[in-house]
Amino acid sequence: MRILHIIADANPGGGTTAVMGLCQDLKKQQDLDVGILSSYNENLKKFCDDNSISYFSTDFFTLNVWLLSSTLAELVDYFQPEIIHVHGTRASLIFFFARARLRASYKTVYTVHGYHFLHRGRLRRIIMLPIERYMSSIYDVVVHVSHSDAHLASVHGLFFKKQTIINNGFDFENYHDIDSKDIDIIFIGRLHEQKNPLFALKVAQEILNRRILFVGSGPLQEQFEAKLSESCKYSNIEWIPAVAADRALELLARSKILLFPSRWEGFPITPIEAMALGTVVVASDIAGTNEILNEGCGMLIEGFNSGDYAKVIETILDNDANRAVLAGVARKKARARYSRKKLSARYFEIYLSLRSPGAQP
Repeated sequence: MRILHIIADANPGGGTTAVMGLCQDLKKQQDLDVGILSSYNENLKKFCDDNSISYFSTDFFTLNVWLLSSTLAELVDYFQPEIIHVHGTRASLIFFFARARLRASYKTVYTVHGYHFLHRGRLRRIIMLPIERYMSSIYDVVVHVSHSDAHLASVHGLFFKKQTIINNGFDFENYHDIDSKDIDIIFIGRLHEQKNPLFALKVAQEILNRRILFVGSGPLQEQFEAKLSESCKYSNIEWIPAVAADRALELLARSKILLFPSRWEGFPITPIEAMALGTVVVASDIAGTNEILNEGCGMLIEGFNSGDYAKVIETILDNDANRAVLAGVARKKARARYSRKKLSARYFEIYLSLRSPGAQP
């Protein structure tokens, strides 16, 4: 079976991480012929080369949508997949325009990865909602990564031929515990308004005598660096640009607390990774994240008062025994519910259900 995954943004992040993990599992567990069509990124190219995954790249962020949709159609027809799996709104929009140019008919799956446009201003909602309604109706199966996304779809009148919910997961079989936790607090994610890095920095500035590490790059990087340079007296705060996935997991495993004050999410992977690695998560109480951090496996904080976050973090760091209990509960839940291998198998079941009768494996 040949599957082509289409995702617009190839930079490190939740959606890209989820796609890479799914493709890796499909190759290892099912020995499928897998391809990724995305923007160009050196880390993604290396990942595909290392895992024998076909990699095709084009500029998904060009303003010439006509040319982009034509290029996408050509690349799809060149690969000749049995099933096309589209990830995220931007990729879905370009695929929508490319459909008329395809030389063949393909079965399709769409994983939403969060309705982010609903959080980006009234004008964007007005424009994107009718587009999303129509786009969603063209796919054979639509997958939501969280119950909150499925609820949003229902509230806003999105129609699907068939839909299901499959959470993001973590690969427990290929990580090793790190005994030494030498980083007190870590923020890891894109420097983007969604992830709220400037607020996270404000929280960090209220916590003294703790080693705090920020990891990430993105559109707010210039503002973030300026704020950080203004705070030169805070020698306990460090920042490094975005790193490869393996390095990010190592840093996360070495950390006692993950600070995760996002403004909105679909179903974020980073808190799941932290739970699996014994790192306590302190996060904003928002849809998606609060589906993960319930049942005593993390700390959810309402609103965005930096003092509230700093107080909770200091309380956790001051009590190693309590932190160990929180980490243990979180690790147990992560293993029970978010095994990437099991979740990838559910996608494989969807692919099998879409196959033409008599198709070859």
